[in-house]
Amino acid sequence: MPLTAFDESAELHDPLTELPSRVLLVDRLEHALARARRPRTTLAVLFVDVDNFKQVNDSLGHEAGDDLLLAIKPRLLHGLRPGDTVARFGSDEFVVVCENLASEAAAVSIAKRVLEALSAPIPAAGTEHFVSASIGIVVVEGGNAVASDVLRDAGAAMHRAKQSGGARWELHDASMRRRLLARVSAERELREAVGSDQLRLYYQPLVALEGPRVIGAEALVRWEHPTRGLLLPGEFIPLAEETGAILSLGKWVIENAIRDGAQWQEAFPDMRLSVSLNLSARQVAQAGIPRIVREILRETGVNPAQVELEITESALIDGGDVPGEILGALKDLGVRLVLDDFGTGYSSLSYLKRFPIDAIKIDRSFISGLGTDRGDTAIVAAVINMARALGISVIAEGVENESQAGALRTLGCHYAQGFHYSPPVPADVFGAFLTCAAADMARQPVDEIS
Repeated sequence: MPLTAFDESAELHDPLTELPSRVLLVDRLEHALARARRPRTTLAVLFVDVDNFKQVNDSLGHEAGDDLLLAIKPRLLHGLRPGDTVARFGSDEFVVVCENLASEAAAVSIAKRVLEALSAPIPAAGTEHFVSASIGIVVVEGGNAVASDVLRDAGAAMHRAKQSGGARWELHDASMRRRLLARVSAERELREAVGSDQLRLYYQPLVALEGPRVIGAEALVRWEHPTRGLLLPGEFIPLAEETGAILSLGKWVIENAIRDGAQWQEAFPDMRLSVSLNLSARQVAQAGIPRIVREILRETGVNPAQVELEITESALIDGGDVPGEILGALKDLGVRLVLDDFGTGYSSLSYLKRFPIDAIKIDRSFISGLGTDRGDTAIVAAVINMARALGISVIAEGVENESQAGALRTLGCHYAQGFHYSPPVPADVFGAFLTCAAADMARQPVDEIS
């Protein structure tokens, strides 16, 4: 077959819907933005994403998905004005460009019409589909906006609509852009923090209630931000989870916490100290996590039985067989596995049967009412009795006073941690605490010696 001339229409229009393609959209949007620089001229861009479209493709096949997109096209056009541009931007994404609007309210009105047009059942692929969409709106009034920025902002507003449940519109504004830029900046700073000596480990003592005596510590990460100061986990761990930075951050915590534990175990061999650290949901799903733990155990020579890995219920939900395989591989290394925040989820009991759990941590929300709230006291007693029957250790977290500690001893709880014994403190302060504990096993609060 001889070579033919380049078919420009194949690039400028989507082959399925025959709507303008992304290439043609950007060209038209640039011209529309140029016209919008004139005084008293308003332009809006609507980023439309079909909710749950992937489910149609996965359940009925791509041909059914194509039929649905073809059926959606006239619904979109019906909700618009003559002269508005509609383009297919991605698989289930459309972009609408509306020029010469009277106001921001007019753009919102168009978005509402689009949502209404899509709300009625749509016949496609031999059946009726109920479709909704998430719409992000950007309104441009003069200025020097460029197409790439406007499409990015409209996409961000669309994602916000989808995160809020879908079937709705969201208007992008200056505050949203500031939040988006702040998030991008925070993500970059967080990734840099791992390799630039900005992370710190704080330790909170773990105490055996019979005695009492210090038997270990939980490692808790902090971020020494160059301008914002010391940040607690709640201020950056959710972002690390969402962006995947938790994998490199978590690896840093594993390596440094076990190294600190090795030093204390060597300095205080008679105390048989354990070091406990948290594994995130992403880490539990990471195939390489057993190798990371194995290598640091071999490098430090730490007794694996004195390393505890804490897993929350959220790390086990909807993971299929992966969490079981990962936890099994970790258990084979000889470490202890702890189920954190026990009692706050829906399936905690089943996890004790499915996974090789050595200990459970009773959530602080139950400990706060211990001795004063009959319900909390009954729940804690039941958990302790159940754990004893299963041969599982029990740790109470969030112990704040002697009354709670006494009640836990009476109920037969094994271990506790909380501000009653010490807040989380830097490694050097915890080392000083261990020196005092080794001398007289006193329950002296850390802040009296730091």
